[in-house]
Amino acid sequence: MTTTCLWRSFLSKLGIISLLLLLTTAHANIPLPGRYIAQSKGLSGGVGLGSQGHSRCKTLFTWTGYGNYSYSSLLAAGASIKFAGGSLDSANSLIYQRYSINAMFNKIRPEYAMFLGPSFSFEHTDLRALISELTKIGSSERDDEERAETECREIYSDIGSSLGYRSGLGYLLTPDWGIALGHNLDLTFNGNYLISFGGSISFNLRNRFDKLIENTQNVWLSLEYSNTSTKKHLALHNIILGLALGF
Repeated sequence: MTTTCLWRSFLSKLGIISLLLLLTTAHANIPLPGRYIAQSKGLSGGVGLGSQGHSRCKTLFTWTGYGNYSYSSLLAAGASIKFAGGSLDSANSLIYQRYSINAMFNKIRPEYAMFLGPSFSFEHTDLRALISELTKIGSSERDDEERAETECREIYSDIGSSLGYRSGLGYLLTPDWGIALGHNLDLTFNGNYLISFGGSISFNLRNRFDKLIENTQNVWLSLEYSNTSTKKHLALHNIILGLALGF
């Protein structure tokens, strides 16, 4: 019941804020958090390599990728994937994947851009497993094979599919440098949640090469840090070196 009320509350706020973002727009090419790009129209994509650590567990290596299409300066949509792998502790190793589908409502100005949009994330590509999880919304129980054996493993086994939002602000300091701040919230179907805050600094590679100027709208190299908290665990630290391209 509590989880259902939380969903209704943030969905209503999401709708109101999204409408406000649609009031004004402008053309700009600005780096956003998560290696996203604010552009008026076209295809964009990005990759990132980095690490994810917890104070009581070993650091995992991470790889992320996304594809996005900007239908206009107001609206974009796409999908992303994240892999994390390595040894959690002396007893457990892990390969973890998470997929997301999202939409972005944008407000773009010449020097800054803002976005907000819904996101659906899941861990299973097996449709039957995903449907089974959806039928257990509100339950904190997971299947026996997914239950945690140690605290480090529980950090990842306790997440599951989620519905939430992504938001962020990007600002151009100069034509070559941009900074961004982001905030994400995910409410999981088993009563857990993930809250993330992050920031990044980006360098405009496109301005340095004539071929990139001729063939792309955007090429940004970025360094991003984010901190993710869950209902039971704090301080998942993420550091990502990323590259984003827009066409």
